[in-house]
Amino acid sequence: MIKRLFSNDKQARLVWDEQAVWYRLRYTDPTAVCKCLQWLSTAQKVGRVALWQQVLPEITRLYIGIPPNGKAVLHRMAEDYHFSLQPILPQVSLPPAAKMLPLTEADLPWETSFVAHIVDGRPFVVLLENSNQKGAYLPVLPGKKQLLPVPDWTVPAPRRGTSRQPVWPQVNGAHSNLAATGPEPQKWLLGRDAQGWPLQTGGCLNLYGDDGEAAAWLAHMAGQLIRLNPGNLIIIDGSGNLVPQLKRTPSILRLIGVKLHYMDMDNTLIATGFNPLASVPGESETQTVQRWQHWFSDMGVHRSNLPTLAQAFAEGIREMSDLRRWLDEPGQQIRQEVIASLIRCLELFLETRAIREWMDWPDNPFRLLPDGALLFACRCDSWARLQLLNAILLGALHSPDARLILHGIPWRQLPVYRLTQKTDGAIVTSNGPLFTEGKVILARCHKVAAAALLAERFFPDNAQMGENLHLLQRGESVVISDGEPIYTTWNNSI
Repeated sequence: MIKRLFSNDKQARLVWDEQAVWYRLRYTDPTAVCKCLQWLSTAQKVGRVALWQQVLPEITRLYIGIPPNGKAVLHRMAEDYHFSLQPILPQVSLPPAAKMLPLTEADLPWETSFVAHIVDGRPFVVLLENSNQKGAYLPVLPGKKQLLPVPDWTVPAPRRGTSRQPVWPQVNGAHSNLAATGPEPQKWLLGRDAQGWPLQTGGCLNLYGDDGEAAAWLAHMAGQLIRLNPGNLIIIDGSGNLVPQLKRTPSILRLIGVKLHYMDMDNTLIATGFNPLASVPGESETQTVQRWQHWFSDMGVHRSNLPTLAQAFAEGIREMSDLRRWLDEPGQQIRQEVIASLIRCLELFLETRAIREWMDWPDNPFRLLPDGALLFACRCDSWARLQLLNAILLGALHSPDARLILHGIPWRQLPVYRLTQKTDGAIVTSNGPLFTEGKVILARCHKVAAAALLAERFFPDNAQMGENLHLLQRGESVVISDGEPIYTTWNNSI
């Protein structure tokens, strides 16, 4: 019996650890979690469950390891008993394999770091601070006649790090620099804090989180801004999951065509024409020509061909179809050295039928500004579509006093330095370049690695705030203002 119980099979333990699937465990009902662990560890299920607890100065982390054939049943139990499972981060290393002894105390050592294997409800434990000299690396049970009684072990109440409820800093009263005292159309709405105070701010905002969660957060803010005052608001959606959300709101739907210019280039039922050369209200002629040159330069037109655009503007060219015909004129064809790159770029841009159809029915996307708003959606799944979005972005940056909400923009494929041309600083970007001056908003991240990256970037010395990021729900966020993290929500639970 002793030889079988303490089989010193270190290699088998290493193989088990490598093949096991590990999750970060958080829960609300410790009794339910304890029953699940005992039930999973029976021979009729997976036969063995591993627990690894890390006790840190601020929080406690609890991990569960299970053989691959137990993943499905573990996830079903998590749904039934309301505990959460997050895949272990790649940078987290399991503790070295050590010998484990049967639990002889009244309970597991929940006040310190340990590793335990639970086999048929019986825990085998090793303290990470004091490894066992005796025991087994991968303990097994002896025959039924020689089994010891099952210890009456438990799972403790949720603590910081094992709880599914975040712990936010206590604040007395409203945040003086963010508290909304009344409607201010030129400020960005941020939702409400933990005490129910409405918050708002001006300037630049950086929103970070999953694309879908960022779109949901922005839909709340944009919806209220539109109902309050849609004037000079420009929303550019490069993912196609923000602007369609707004259209489904009845109060916003009534404004389309009156105060809102709605353009969804991915919806064939409502897609209209598009004129990337259209003038922007408040833009001078010189600025219009500069914007054309910037747009064609971003598309790859050689700089020697860019002055041709100024000549085209001077001759009354205002649409893409007119520009094509103008370049085909005999008077222009003899100037191949200054138009060849421009012609080649136009051919590439107009290669697809959809793009040509949009250009043949030109529409000024900025025609309702400054009294109204522009809602523009275009998924950037091709080079030509990216150029459409860039044309809108350049026009928005040239629009005086416009408020910009930029979501789903493929920043790595666009010259982001042009954001600094927006001198009034009324810009909100999702998952974009970090502004040197402005506030940061952190929304929900489904990917554990993404949440960990944000925590490392913005809360390197605050483990509890990093934990809170993993526990955010849809509509919730953390606003970082002057280095202070503030909980905000759009939900009605407060």
